[in-house]
Amino acid sequence: MRIASPKPVTVISDMEVGIINATKTIFSDAEIRLCLFHVRQAAWRHLQEGGLQVAYRNQEDDSIRNAFREVVGLAFVPVDDVKEACEVVIDNLPVRMADFGDYFEKTYVIGHRNRGTRQTVPPRYPPALWNQYIAAVENQPRTNNANEAWHNRFQTIVGKSHPSLYKLIGAFQKEAADVKVMMEELDAGRKIRQQQKAKYSRINDRLQTLTRRYQEFKATDRLLDYVRGCGANVSL
Repeated sequence: MRIASPKPVTVISDMEVGIINATKTIFSDAEIRLCLFHVRQAAWRHLQEGGLQVAYRNQEDDSIRNAFREVVGLAFVPVDDVKEACEVVIDNLPVRMADFGDYFEKTYVIGHRNRGTRQTVPPRYPPALWNQYIAAVENQPRTNNANEAWHNRFQTIVGKSHPSLYKLIGAFQKEAADVKVMMEELDAGRKIRQQQKAKYSRINDRLQTLTRRYQEFKATDRLLDYVRGCGANVSL
């Protein structure tokens, strides 16, 4: 079995800064992109910390829900337009979301200024890290859910959290054999990608359609409609 040196074009990472920095060092030519699911979850947790989860789920008043979707939808704005688009979105937030908007700007867009100095600290996660515009236009993966699925599947194969060394080695051997078969299939020119669930296929199609019309939304001053539509297609 051939084992080539890994030269990934894109690495989808969680939000651990240490992992991000290590990936930059080891795979310096690769594009590093944050998993959109983790970014949205981080934003959701901050919304919860502000006590707004009940307001978010209010079926009679969708202002908080729509505003949150607009913030999440910024991930689908071309990276060079994110700062300007963020200003529009932040200006449109309900008063109750002022702290949330401040958090998002500082953490993901513009950073913050050190107290007592004029030095600006860059955002912890700059837009280039979490931007999904090109990924949506080209229908590329936006999350590391495939990795999570593998972990879950392998845990099912092993059958317990703390297996014996003998059982663990057996599971690794089975996985290695399965991977060998898949590599042989690929070498033979056959596709092995599993069929995507219809639900996620429809979501990807909608996001691709929206992002390909971005310039149209921008030209007609409908940016909020655009980001809200994109954000509505990113589920918890």
